[in-house]
Amino acid sequence: ENYESGTGFDFYEGEARFSAEYTVDVSGERLEGKKIFIAAGSRPFVPPIKGLADIDYLDNESVLELKEPPDSLIIIGGGYIAVEYGHFFAAMGTKVTILEMADRLVLSEEPEIAELLKKKLGERLTIHTGSQAEEIKTVTGGVTVVATDKGSGVRQEYTARRMMMAVGRRSNADLLHLDKAGIEVDNRGFIKVDDFMETSRKNIYAVGDIVGKQMFTHMANRAAAIVADNLMQDSKNKVDFNIVPHAVYSYPQIASVGLREEEARKEHDIRVGTAMFSDIAKGEALMDTESFAKAIVDKGAGRLLGFHVIGPAAPEIIQEVVVAMTSGGGIDEIYNGIHIHPAITELVPVALNAALSED
Repeated sequence: ENYESGTGFDFYEGEARFSAEYTVDVSGERLEGKKIFIAAGSRPFVPPIKGLADIDYLDNESVLELKEPPDSLIIIGGGYIAVEYGHFFAAMGTKVTILEMADRLVLSEEPEIAELLKKKLGERLTIHTGSQAEEIKTVTGGVTVVATDKGSGVRQEYTARRMMMAVGRRSNADLLHLDKAGIEVDNRGFIKVDDFMETSRKNIYAVGDIVGKQMFTHMANRAAAIVADNLMQDSKNKVDFNIVPHAVYSYPQIASVGLREEEARKEHDIRVGTAMFSDIAKGEALMDTESFAKAIVDKGAGRLLGFHVIGPAAPEIIQEVVVAMTSGGGIDEIYNGIHIHPAITELVPVALNAALSED
């Protein structure tokens, strides 16, 4: 009854595991409950690279324990963790090298956004895409990564003071002995849940990274709030993963919501429009000639399907799109709302204009 005030809870610090249905062992104690919530998160995925186990490598958690930036750093991976930390350490004066196995950075973003990010980040750090790390060796004063260029087949060696692993996340579900509770996982190891975040075992719920859907803090917070409200207030609200925005805090910044163009074309007749920051007064004042926004609209329904931004204040720009899509996806709400001039948010209706005027 006191869940909103945070009182009336017992706290046990330690690793918890299921020992039976509705029974959890933690710190030598056995706890039983009619309802159980699992929010055990994820951890860095560690690929089977030769020599990796012998290296004191960094990940997104241990990197925060550094007392000072290394003079040089190799980052294996090219997703949002890699490019955010790459940007940060380059800004701190570290010589950064990113090695990404795929042919571009941030695979979850639009290709043209990934292209501009690589160009702009590449002005301050070294980026090698299509680079497969095969071996890691300790050398005097640091570490060497042996990687093969997937295009040419040429093997290259890269040496730095420290190395960071950022190739993805894996579920912590394998640490919980879920089989003893009869809780099912998918083929990636993430816990299966229904629209109400209930697992295969009645009255046991899972939220956050451990279910492998839209792995962002704000989405975990939203799902947890809905589940809590359903159980405490006897509501019946589903958790919607369809319109979940996210941001990449690299330089330049990126924000995205909804479908990418490739996804949208599979099931919709679409119009696509691009607006440069320089198309609006505030962007011109910023002297930004490369940043842009991309709008994806359902041609027949006149409904927003996706919106993608790379440039200054991208997470703030996209918020009105999120609200419009959540309220039904219509674009009239955006057009009918007066946009301050000059303001960076004028980029949104200009991008829509470009989409709707597409031949």
